Amino acid sequence: MLRGGNRVRAWEVLRIALLRDIAGLSWSEIGRLVSVAGSSAKRRYQIHRAWMESIGEYQKVVGAVAGECLRG
Repeated sequence: MLRGGNRVRAWEVLRIALLRDIAGLSWSEIGRLVSVAGSSAKRRYQIHRAWMESIGEYQKVVGAVAGECLRG
């Protein structure tokens, strides 16, 4: 499984990214939903951005999951 520098699970990173990019939630709102501080949510989102730029497999998963979210 993909891991960030602080060993964050990939699905948690993706969940935070979807809450930010699709739902438009603030860092504090996201933090409350995933039980982390808003600053931790932001750091995990930064991991997402780095993976989006460098890991093709992660990009495909993000695209598929985001599409399902938008289709409902």
